[in-house]
Amino acid sequence: MPVSFLSTTQRERYGCYPDALSSKELACFFHLDDDDRKWIATKRRDSNRLGYALQLTTVRFLGTFLEDPAAVPGAVLHTLSSQLGIADAACVLAYRESEQRWRHTTEIRARYGYRELAASGVQFRLGRWLCALCWTGTDRPSVLFDYANGWLIGHKVLLPGVTVLERFVAEVRSRMESRLWRLLVCNVTDAQRQRLNDLLKPAEGSHQSWLDRLRKGPVRVSAPALVRALQRIETVRGLGIKLPGTHVPPSRIAALARFARTVKVSAVARLPDARRIATLVAFVHCLEASAPASSARHGSDMSCRPVVGLMPQPTPFARSTSSAARSAVAMCSSVPVGATRTRVPDYSPVPSGRQHGPSSAARSA
Repeated sequence: MPVSFLSTTQRERYGCYPDALSSKELACFFHLDDDDRKWIATKRRDSNRLGYALQLTTVRFLGTFLEDPAAVPGAVLHTLSSQLGIADAACVLAYRESEQRWRHTTEIRARYGYRELAASGVQFRLGRWLCALCWTGTDRPSVLFDYANGWLIGHKVLLPGVTVLERFVAEVRSRMESRLWRLLVCNVTDAQRQRLNDLLKPAEGSHQSWLDRLRKGPVRVSAPALVRALQRIETVRGLGIKLPGTHVPPSRIAALARFARTVKVSAVARLPDARRIATLVAFVHCLEASAPASSARHGSDMSCRPVVGLMPQPTPFARSTSSAARSAVAMCSSVPVGATRTRVPDYSPVPSGRQHGPSSAARSA
């Protein structure tokens, strides 16, 4: 994946104050307790006391120290000056030019336990936490970046450069994706790999690929459509794709299958080999789980339609349809009943009031 995934807005607001602060944020991050006030009272001059409080609350809220300690919203300056009993808040302008600000920065880091990202064990803990998020969820890299930013602030780790954290998030996410692809393709044989790649090729005598045909389920309630739906099940089962014994989160499999169902076939064909095969494996697995239920509901709807008595004199087309209907019902009886109960997230939702299996009329036939 590309390393540069942040938007211009995210880069500009990284380590900076927002335009406005809520009353909850002011009460949570900019409140000075008794210990803070007692320690700040040891500083000489109002400018030093107010400047120290600004740097302390800024690192609590942003996770970093500002180049200009006085570059804070007016609400922050008013809140701190009122707590310290300083009448003239403009005295802080002299603080940014003094040498005390640098001594205060070092003192705050030592007294309140702030560390760098390069400190021992910090990158490992952050990386392990991000690995869990990437493995169990499907969040975008920009969202993971915001999560990592919040984790650093909550664990008193000073924010690194924006590109440093961006590369770290990209590396962890790429590692988890590679692990997912390896797990999905570990049990795929060379013959199965070839059949999966053949899904991306045009079908014989058609410009449409096999993947396009498998992605389109039955639309009309008719006997020929039911026959094509059952043939679709046989084609998917003929691939013999089985997931590995290692647990893979269903959300990750569903995300890969959704990608294969929505993008163009050429986009799937251009993927790297491991990702392409893993995407097709996830698609076939989800389709194999959802297609039997869809076909069974299709057959149930078709069997409930009144066929006899609609036309006084049957036409050759009606006779051929009746023959196809008998064949479809016979094939429908070969679909395992347990297969119609398989549920996969985000695929083939069962409408309310519909049955999961063939109707009693179809089973009796």
